[in-house]
Amino acid sequence: MLRCKPALIPTKLLVAVTLATIFIVARPTIQRTVSLRNNLSDKILIVHCQSGYTNFRARTVDVESNISWINSDDITAMFLQCRLAVEYKRLTFDADIGGHDHMEWSIRDDGVYLVTGDGNVESAPREKWELIDRRWW
Repeated sequence: MLRCKPALIPTKLLVAVTLATIFIVARPTIQRTVSLRNNLSDKILIVHCQSGYTNFRARTVDVESNISWINSDDITAMFLQCRLAVEYKRLTFDADIGGHDHMEWSIRDDGVYLVTGDGNVESAPREKWELIDRRWW
């Protein structure tokens, strides 16, 4: 009868794989959130966002309401590119959360504003509305 010797795994490789497994399994999950708030004066907002290969369906957001996305994936930061439309205006912006746990955006009549961590709204819009030719509607 022929006997085979079990394959020996080098100790350094075994230690490296074990430590990597512990690091991946044991690290806490960071929950990141992106919120868009419709602060338009009496207009329903149409929002269509996508993140990587995930294409979120277009949604309507009532006045003084918000829409949020939560990403609990702690390996990559959430990146959202959003297209907004209201009446004959459109706007595209990157709602990139970067290294922050929470990003909030205020959608107003003149553009999109970042809401800072203390709840204040920036003084100038990050992006402004673009008029759409009404003949295409």
